[in-house]
Amino acid sequence: MGYIEHLVANWRVAAHALWDFWAHFIHGLIPFIKIRHHQPVNK
Repeated sequence: MGYIEHLVANWRVAAHALWDFWAHFIHGLIPFIKIRHHQPVNK
């Protein structure tokens, strides 16, 4: 894995973590709202 590929993979992980944070934050404020989230697929 080259530097650029590794950088892109890190950004994908960070974006996924940010999305999970917001999903759990919204669900914590308004429990009846269910936001789908899933584990990223490893290639």
